[in-house]
Amino acid sequence: MHIPIYPVEAIDDAKPDYILILPWNLKDEIVQQMCHVGKWSARFIVPIPSVSIVNPKELSSLRAAPFPCGRLARGFDARLTRGVALPPLLSR
Repeated sequence: MHIPIYPVEAIDDAKPDYILILPWNLKDEIVQQMCHVGKWSARFIVPIPSVSIVNPKELSSLRAAPFPCGRLARGFDARLTRGVALPPLLSR
């Protein structure tokens, strides 16, 4: 099975309703860097250690983020910005 990897900008183009975050230990950083997806009401699914759905609009901690939502530096953390897998079932 081949899972395609796309640049982060592909999320902005696809505007999925849900984004799956598998590295649960990096959830806070990923949500903070991708909080602009809340503009089209996207939510994050974090299946580990227990399934949770995160709405970036409801997180008050994002207001105090070092980068305002939607104005994130794309190269801020190479581990998080190199590419993402977009499962076809979760995209519009």
